[in-house]
Amino acid sequence: MKDNHFTPVPGLGLLAVRSPTANSFLQGLVTCDVSQVSEANSLLGAHCNSKGRILFSFRLFLHDGVLYLKMPQEMIDRAIHHLQKYAMFSKVTLEKLPVDSENKNSLSDINAWILADIQAGIATVYPATEGLFIPQMLNYSQLGALSFIKGCYIGQEIVARTEHLGKLKRHLHHAIIKAPEKTFSPGDVITRQDQDEIGSVANAALDNDKNWQLLVVLQDEAVKNADTLFCHDSLIQLTSAATEEKK
Repeated sequence: MKDNHFTPVPGLGLLAVRSPTANSFLQGLVTCDVSQVSEANSLLGAHCNSKGRILFSFRLFLHDGVLYLKMPQEMIDRAIHHLQKYAMFSKVTLEKLPVDSENKNSLSDINAWILADIQAGIATVYPATEGLFIPQMLNYSQLGALSFIKGCYIGQEIVARTEHLGKLKRHLHHAIIKAPEKTFSPGDVITRQDQDEIGSVANAALDNDKNWQLLVVLQDEAVKNADTLFCHDSLIQLTSAATEEKK
């Protein structure tokens, strides 16, 4: 995927991974196949814990021989924290690149970026959802963010078992909430009318009509039963599944 990764978007940050062995360092830590990244091809990926839960997600790209991870600005320090314990043994330098904090259009810019990803079915992990999802819940296996042939990485056993046994009970969906006066954020709880929790908001952004567009992870049973869904007492309208369950 070719795109102008260095276009500054306030709210998004860059983490540089500097080392002659940066590729092999990341290859054993992330879900995507780092060997497939190039100057013309970026990759969606994630770093998981040992239980296969995503700690942070990113867009990986190569520029002038350096690997960069693009992610929400508030996830950069968390990513450094998770990677640093491995970097100290690999002679890898992790560098947080500065962002333009003076852009007056920062809120509109980041909202537009999030909205575009939501419409493309690309979910991003934020602090409130760290450790909440396994990659398949976010459709990462269909988005090229998972490699099942590259070898081991942290959480790989759980991720591979989920993929091959097909026992995932929660999937990603696109939804709309017509409540412009409210605010919806990653990690918000989704309930049925009886207040039973059946899912979470992954990402949320306002569209041009002032409706909230969301990516939500829901229990398959609730979707199958066509349950009425709410978030902050507002009705959720499912527009489509952002993922298709493997047959």
